[in-house]
Amino acid sequence: MNIAIDCRPLQNRYADRGVGTVVRNLLKHLVSSRCSSSLILCGNAPQPPMRCGRYVMLRRPATHDWMQEQLRWPFDLRALRAGIFHSTVSLGLIREIGFPLVCGTKSIATVFDLNALHTPSLLPHVKMKSFLVQKTALRRADRVIVISNFVKNDLIARLKIKDSRIRVLPLAVDETVAKTFDRFSLDSALPQDPFLLTLGEDEHKNVGTAVAVFERLCERSFSGTLRVIGTLERQTDAVKRAVRLSRYRERIVFTGAVTPEQLVANYALCRLFLFPSRLEGFGLPVIEAMYCGAPVVASNASAVPEAGGEAALYCDPDDIGAFTTAVERVLDDDAFRNDLVLRGMAHARVRNWSEAMEKVLSIYEELGAVFTPPAGKA
Repeated sequence: MNIAIDCRPLQNRYADRGVGTVVRNLLKHLVSSRCSSSLILCGNAPQPPMRCGRYVMLRRPATHDWMQEQLRWPFDLRALRAGIFHSTVSLGLIREIGFPLVCGTKSIATVFDLNALHTPSLLPHVKMKSFLVQKTALRRADRVIVISNFVKNDLIARLKIKDSRIRVLPLAVDETVAKTFDRFSLDSALPQDPFLLTLGEDEHKNVGTAVAVFERLCERSFSGTLRVIGTLERQTDAVKRAVRLSRYRERIVFTGAVTPEQLVANYALCRLFLFPSRLEGFGLPVIEAMYCGAPVVASNASAVPEAGGEAALYCDPDDIGAFTTAVERVLDDDAFRNDLVLRGMAHARVRNWSEAMEKVLSIYEELGAVFTPPAGKA
């Protein structure tokens, strides 16, 4: 049975986001697994995003719009003689990628979050016909893969999808981050002074709370800096205003885009990783920071506690006082900080992408796929 997998998240704007991280790590393992001879990666570039047995470039017009997804996929899947279609992004704001209403095959939809339904500024997108069609199509999927129990419960409550059709995918640290850290050496280009680290540019990342906590710490004698992975230009107006009015704005550093090496260096050298996000489908930065030895103080909202488990401190994302107290405890108590670091590293390392791969393979088998082990491995 052929299994067609949409790999376009590795070839569009999703590539450098959490979606791309998950799809890249998962496909890397699938293309070398027992199902490798059955896989067909489907993309929109002349070359595949990774080495694989079979790759097909999808034919889409230059003015690719959401309706082309609905019209073309049934014919694509028939031509590929696919028995299963695995959509790697099935409910997103990038309109030219999605889940078709009609597949003609067994179908698997992947949902990373329902953030658009929670964010007021995104409601105009939610009301677009393309998004409404995606929601209708999603209800027709044979299986739905999600990345946390939070997203699973959100799907059940908001889209009335049956629990029995949903499978939760166990996520792990990006292998690029892990391998980079495992060969990490101190980067003298980073500041030697103590710094707190946060990240994000989207509204829900809640960088404003990190700025407010940093100001309170400075007022109580913290002499270091706040480093923000991201650009100031792409922050919300509220964050830009908070930075502009801050008495400590010269000590708030926006890094811009970073390489994997720079990201790992920031995680490894920070005194603490602050993650006050209001809304996450999972929260990969939490386990990335833990893997690299950073103690984590994070929000208790959405799926973030699923990511951090018992290895982080949690606060309400808008409770600046609670965040400040938690951060001070980590900064002032070396024994407590070291214990948090050790628990975090252990928590992040117990996860692996082979487990995620096996989960996906079991879903394929639920839908009728039968895989023949390579010779010598039976």
